[in-house]
Amino acid sequence: MVKTFFLILLMTCTVMGQSAFVSKGDNSFITTLTPQERQWLQTHPTITVSNEYDWPPFDFTIGGKPSGLGIDYIELISKKAGIKVQYVQGPWEELLSRFKSGEIDVLHSVYRTREREAYMLYTKPFYMNQIGMAVRQESEIKAVADLTGKKVAMIKGYATSEVLLKSVPDIKPIEVNNLYEGLRAVSFNEADAVVDNIGAMSYILMEQSLANLHIDRVTIAGEEEFAQLYFATSKEDTVLNGILQKGIDSITSEEHTAIRKRWISIDNEGPFDYTLLLEGLGITLLSLVVLSRSFLLEFFSQAACIEKNRAVSNFTGVF
Repeated sequence: MVKTFFLILLMTCTVMGQSAFVSKGDNSFITTLTPQERQWLQTHPTITVSNEYDWPPFDFTIGGKPSGLGIDYIELISKKAGIKVQYVQGPWEELLSRFKSGEIDVLHSVYRTREREAYMLYTKPFYMNQIGMAVRQESEIKAVADLTGKKVAMIKGYATSEVLLKSVPDIKPIEVNNLYEGLRAVSFNEADAVVDNIGAMSYILMEQSLANLHIDRVTIAGEEEFAQLYFATSKEDTVLNGILQKGIDSITSEEHTAIRKRWISIDNEGPFDYTLLLEGLGITLLSLVVLSRSFLLEFFSQAACIEKNRAVSNFTGVF
């Protein structure tokens, strides 16, 4: 029930916020493009962009509709550039494979690793992320170093899995398809921990009501800048990459704030506290229930009085 209500709220907020961060008719960054870049846009009116099913709040779907912070950035840049976006949806491992085969032009909200640099060309980062580790409430695991010999949920194709295996080679990997499976594995004692983005894990913990887990912020040795999110093209698509970078550069502070406010807490760049939202709505619903109960009691009380008076009237013959 909570999950369904949560998704309805999020879908409503997504629809209501579509125009909040888009500068209508703002194509000022076009003047910064080179003749080659302008020609590229004319010959490529549509680009294909990845859309992962289940990495909220950055890249996921709601009722089949692409959603998330990264999607909002893509939509804003494509509007500024005057091009259309065709989303290719699927699990991350499949999207990565299709990108390598040339079926996808742009990956968004991706981490940068040395292995990926061999076939990806990155823009500058557009968002600074935070890496965390989810464990059970009673767990004594506090840092990445404590994972030696422990069962760790490893998400297929995720950069966090690659980096973590290098940092702590003696962990016991438990392979999962996505972050949802990873968190459930920890919750049900099938794994000891999972490491990924704090915002994504917090979002799923709230949505799935995994109350026996908690998240600690962690760092991975030698990967201090790992948490940043990028756009990536193939190494051959230098022109498209340059257009994306100029699109990012053209985004105003107001537009950045509008996008992040929809998905992330502005105060600390941590996950938005949906608990407060639901508590507030819960109080409102409770008030409605109380009012409805009072109304029904009054209604039935009045009905009883009417019936009683009618019975007396019938008995005495008064009409």
